[in-house]
Amino acid sequence: MTARPFVDLTIPPYAGALDSWGKDPRGQWWALVTWYQDVVLPKQMGRSSVLPCSGWVAAHHLRKRGGEDYSAVLRVKLPD
Repeated sequence: MTARPFVDLTIPPYAGALDSWGKDPRGQWWALVTWYQDVVLPKQMGRSSVLPCSGWVAAHHLRKRGGEDYSAVLRVKLPD
């Protein structure tokens, strides 16, 4: 198993791991990006926790990082 490559983003969270590429029915490319967010959860009595997050981001918001290999990233067809 290989590590997921990282990408930089022009929008928050500004960086993350690239899990997969997706192409929608209109031909637009999207990227599933994951990252970890420090948050304060009420049930944790105000203590900080790390929350795993993920989301689809329009491909035009991504920037490649030098030294990363994107050739093995899964490509999927997205539904409407």
